[in-house]
Amino acid sequence: MNRIITFLAIWAVFTLSQSELTAQNLEFKSYNWEAKPNFPTAGIDTSVDEMILKQKTLMEFYHHNDQFLEHYTWHKAIYVNSDEAIEENNKQYIPASSSVENLTEKVRVINPDGEVIELTSEDIQTYENEEEGSSYRYFAVEGLEKGSVIEMLIQQTRVPSYQGSRLFFQSHIPSAKVDLEIVSPSHLEYVFKSYNGLPTINSDTLFMNKHHYFLSLDSVVKMPDDNEGAYNANRQFLIYKLDKNTANGTNDYSSYGKVAQAVYSNVYGDVGKGTIKKLKGIIKDAKLNLSRSEEDKVRTLEEYVKSKFRTVNTNAAVLHDLNFILENSICSEWGASYLMGNFLKLMEIEHELVITSDRFDLRFDKSYEAQVFLTDLLIYIPKFDKYLAPGSPMLRLGIVPSESAGNYGLHISEVKVGDFVSAFGEVRKIPETVYSNNLHDLDIKVDLTEDVYNPKIHIKTEISGYYAQYLQPIFQYLNAEQKDELLEGQLQYIDEEGEFKNIISANDRSYHFGVKPMIIEGDLETNTFTENVGEDVLFKIGLLLGPQMEMYQEEEADRTADIESDYARGFNRVLSITIPDDYKLAGYEDLNMDFSYKDDQGYEMAFISSYVIEGNVLTVTIEEFYKNQTYPKELFGKYKEVVNAAADFNKLTVVLEKK
Repeated sequence: MNRIITFLAIWAVFTLSQSELTAQNLEFKSYNWEAKPNFPTAGIDTSVDEMILKQKTLMEFYHHNDQFLEHYTWHKAIYVNSDEAIEENNKQYIPASSSVENLTEKVRVINPDGEVIELTSEDIQTYENEEEGSSYRYFAVEGLEKGSVIEMLIQQTRVPSYQGSRLFFQSHIPSAKVDLEIVSPSHLEYVFKSYNGLPTINSDTLFMNKHHYFLSLDSVVKMPDDNEGAYNANRQFLIYKLDKNTANGTNDYSSYGKVAQAVYSNVYGDVGKGTIKKLKGIIKDAKLNLSRSEEDKVRTLEEYVKSKFRTVNTNAAVLHDLNFILENSICSEWGASYLMGNFLKLMEIEHELVITSDRFDLRFDKSYEAQVFLTDLLIYIPKFDKYLAPGSPMLRLGIVPSESAGNYGLHISEVKVGDFVSAFGEVRKIPETVYSNNLHDLDIKVDLTEDVYNPKIHIKTEISGYYAQYLQPIFQYLNAEQKDELLEGQLQYIDEEGEFKNIISANDRSYHFGVKPMIIEGDLETNTFTENVGEDVLFKIGLLLGPQMEMYQEEEADRTADIESDYARGFNRVLSITIPDDYKLAGYEDLNMDFSYKDDQGYEMAFISSYVIEGNVLTVTIEEFYKNQTYPKELFGKYKEVVNAAADFNKLTVVLEKK
């Protein structure tokens, strides 16, 4: 498990189990669906493809035989009214894990004519993926037709996550009725926070000696999947956590202070002499003594570690055990951070462990401590004012995963008082990406003097930052054939039909990544860009940019979410066209474009193109940039203008008129 929750779980459960509690009658144990289903669909808007008619979630926390457990009920009914909706819902998946005991699993289909088709646990199918070692269980729902209702009831006993969990209330389809009820013993007090316009949860004393929390919504609008938006982060949801145990006086179960100490102890606290000796041996093998500066030492070490240790996306506990990692050269994403953290400690380089979240999925809330925000681990080095991502094999010092950039994170630093060593946690913002670090530049020279229909074209491109992340760090490890294929791919997007020759590269070593742009250039033979019209020739100059994103269909009034790009970015292009002496240039006036925006809030974006003609050479200079990785939805119209300006340029042509 890649969350810090596991570090405190044993301690937290132990403190809960010290209260002398006995299992109580469960309030929702006998819950069931109605024997005769009653979902009137006559009044439903038949223009919708699907709708949630009922979604009821019932959760009760209780203590039984020295275990803290949760009785979980999930009851859902979905109206399907299109072939697409039927296709999407013909499999109903069953939530499960090693900590879950399934009590009730059943599905039924109510067709428009009233026919009821009921499935039970005997109809559950299992899909096994032997390559990935994963599996899941599902009902294969048959008999669906337009106007049907699928009803599903799941009941489970499971080990609860009580240090910060999220419940969604909004999805890509509208809901007619959504209900949540949570019950806990009177000595266990929970706190809740609602997000994105979700109403605040209520509480009452409906059940004797128990807390009862509830939220009932008569309708929930669907969440559109806006282009360049953070879908999950923008949905309506709440986060709940256990706050107090009045039976033993424990509180602050999700305290980041406790998290900081637990993480520090797990990363650095149990490193034996033998392990330290192995770590020092690797530092020696990495030849850090040849590095020119302390930052160069870190870059050299990071490159060495990421080339020698394989990082896998799995949660096995052994993969963050240093001894296992050093012995087997394999680790989890968190294990890679353990490894790098201990290297930096031995090198006496001050650093901080940083735990954050994926801003597209869940933005880190600096005002609400909950361990659901603690999913991804980075390292910050104050002396360089740079972050590194040990668990991301393609990234290097100064470039963090884009989903972490601009998010908040828990920064954990070492604190020494005499011989006593502890850790301190502080929530701070991770800087946003900088557009000038993420460039995709073009310098294209076109010579039409020998043959206007088969011009000589030389293309030079420079890529840096995230544009180079899947090429520059690995290029040196590829064979010749793989290198040729990747290099050609970096140019081929401009013309998939043409033939590329004489392709070369520079700054193509992994240690250049984040330091220098990778340069790729080559010659293109093609007739894609020219077309004859009588004696004249059309030259499709806009196509030299390659395909461009378009946003013509999206209406500003329909935008529901802020623009959330992967990263701030820029494009600088210079297009030079040499014209034959027996032709003259026409139709070039539209090459001047200026769609730019800047305000006093710091938001800035632009597509600006201009041209000059000197002798028989037309030179077009284009600057396009998005200096922010996020823009408020109120600026969507301006953002759309800039994006579409590039797409409009892509369609431009100039005319070569025969003299």
